Amino acid sequence: YTNGIGTLISLATGSHVHLDLLGTGAFALAALAVFKTKGIRTARQQLSTAAVSIWSVKLASFLFFRALQLHHDARLTDTFSFE
Repeated sequence: YTNGIGTLISLATGSHVHLDLLGTGAFALAALAVFKTKGIRTARQQLSTAAVSIWSVKLASFLFFRALQLHHDARLTDTFSFE
């Protein structure tokens, strides 16, 4: 779903600054979705889910904030050049 949302935002705005927010943030959603499945939840699983979710949100927030400040992401210049 996040790819579709990202595509719609890119087409509507002509910007790609949201890609890290959606892409890296999807790790938190995936970790929580797996954790929500029924079954035994050990302390290790809880800690792992929390660690992945915190890392994902922290990294996504940082990359998104940086892209907003710079108004572009140099890492993606070659990826999205259509020449």
